Amino acid sequence: MVFTGHIMKHLIGLRHLQFFSGHPNLANQWSDDKDVYPNFTQKKYLTKFKDVSIFIFHGKEDRNCLFETTTNIIEKLENAGANVKFITEENKGHEPPDEETVKEYYKWVNTTLNNKK
Repeated sequence: MVFTGHIMKHLIGLRHLQFFSGHPNLANQWSDDKDVYPNFTQKKYLTKFKDVSIFIFHGKEDRNCLFETTTNIIEKLENAGANVKFITEENKGHEPPDEETVKEYYKWVNTTLNNKK
């Protein structure tokens, strides 16, 4: 799963386009210190995403980050007021996006940046 957008602007003060990849709660799943890192599946962390544009692509065959995890976080982000663009790649696993998704991503970036002016 890939999250792209002005995600971290509200969380740590970044003011430009950011790119992040991974499971929304991976750090806590692998850390011995549970609940040290933000769990982006919890509502209290998602309120900061209100009116934030986010691009997410995910391969349906991904076994590292289950497709259901992505659809659940998207629903929570949208309920929190995020503007989510979601692209599904039917026959992809945990791998880079195909050419069509990359084109959609660049179109989304141009639209998002032009709307922020």
